Amino acid sequence: MRSLWVSQLWILAAVFYDADGESLSDPCRRKSCHAMETCEVEDGEAVCVPNFSGHCWANKDLHFHTFDEYDFSFQGTGRYILSQYTGTDQTPYQITINNNNRGTLKVWTVEIIIYGLNIIMETQEFPRIQVNNEITILPVSLAEGKIIIGQRGVLIILKTDFHLLFSLSTNLKCTLSIPSTYYNSVSGLCGNFNLDPSDDQQSPEGNMMGSNIGWAASWEVSDHDPTCSDVCPRTCPLSEESKKKLDGRNDDCGNLFKKDGPFRDCISKVCPNKFFDGCLYDTCRNDGDKVILCQALEAYADSCISRGINIYDWRTSSDCEVDE
Repeated sequence: MRSLWVSQLWILAAVFYDADGESLSDPCRRKSCHAMETCEVEDGEAVCVPNFSGHCWANKDLHFHTFDEYDFSFQGTGRYILSQYTGTDQTPYQITINNNNRGTLKVWTVEIIIYGLNIIMETQEFPRIQVNNEITILPVSLAEGKIIIGQRGVLIILKTDFHLLFSLSTNLKCTLSIPSTYYNSVSGLCGNFNLDPSDDQQSPEGNMMGSNIGWAASWEVSDHDPTCSDVCPRTCPLSEESKKKLDGRNDDCGNLFKKDGPFRDCISKVCPNKFFDGCLYDTCRNDGDKVILCQALEAYADSCISRGINIYDWRTSSDCEVDE
């Protein structure tokens, strides 16, 4: 009789546990989660829960901190992709930040594309935002409650049902938090979120860039005519003397456009407009500092070289020393 009882217990154990000792009644047994998620049982259902969140921020001086804790600075003006989803099985999003200078006033414009909506926030328009080109007063619930946008003090705060959290302040600081569900499946100036800061400097094509300026410039969303020209696209925000010095017709930033210059083989393949913008603005901002100029030209050179395009000696004509 004892032998029969033991056998019955073994049969019951075999029914409820597999060979590895896992309960066959556990809902998580057949649930597949992403790399940085853990399955948990909620109300009898298996649910994938992110293990942690990644945090990225930028402040008024355009100092950035990526999801992988890489810190860098970039002083260019224009519209740049802060972060976007590059995978296929999660809710897609894209966030761009536009750094404008309106006279002495610095203005940030943030555009968020999510759930088919185009949401625009501007630091000088609080508490109003635009949703699909319509002015909206906060607070507001969008996409059947999947997006909640409100205001707290100097902050506009956007929350989603998949735990994306974005805030923008009138003091020119923005923060972005995303769950580890998006691990290694995002790109932009917030990095790729793979816990490795050494490979954050990737261009949209996946090439590692040799400088922060080149990396940031590669993520600019160009508002220029797609046809490159030799015309200066932006005036320098300093004195007339500085404008004359750096207006693109000398051997400084203008080297990027010269048809007989060191970058002549690259101009038709990598449009220099966005690099010229950054070069002109950063050099003017730093009163013609030669180091800043050389870093800007090097950014374009890196972009050309990373695509296998031949360039010629640009350091001599611009009086830039070779980095040791």
